[in-house]
Amino acid sequence: GSTSAGSESGPPSPTSESGGAAGRYVPGQALRREIGRDAPQARRLSLDAAVGRTTSGTEACPSVGSAGHWVGVCQPCDFVHRGLCTNGAACKYCHLCPPGMNRLRRKQKKALAKAAQQLTGASGALRQPPGAGR
Repeated sequence: GSTSAGSESGPPSPTSESGGAAGRYVPGQALRREIGRDAPQARRLSLDAAVGRTTSGTEACPSVGSAGHWVGVCQPCDFVHRGLCTNGAACKYCHLCPPGMNRLRRKQKKALAKAAQQLTGASGALRQPPGAGR
């Protein structure tokens, strides 16, 4: 048998829903309307208020840059030992290195480069074919 559209009971067809622009069907409109009835106002969350900012680090790690100190991959802060570092725990340089460490590391780097140059110069002399130096 055939059934008529008027005798059928069930959810309204998308075209029969009211609302939208000039009675046009808008996907999800009924769902948004239903959800909006009982929805509480959304609460804004802010991590700035929830997480405290540290003004001083720990004894083992007084600054962010000090994290690599114990494995030797830090860069010393030139200002902390003179009392001039204004970044505190947020400083990206190491506050655990002793005064003068930057100068010492520069000297070591220069000496290493000089030794490497002498080594490559000496090995170059050893590689010359016999009779080339005559």
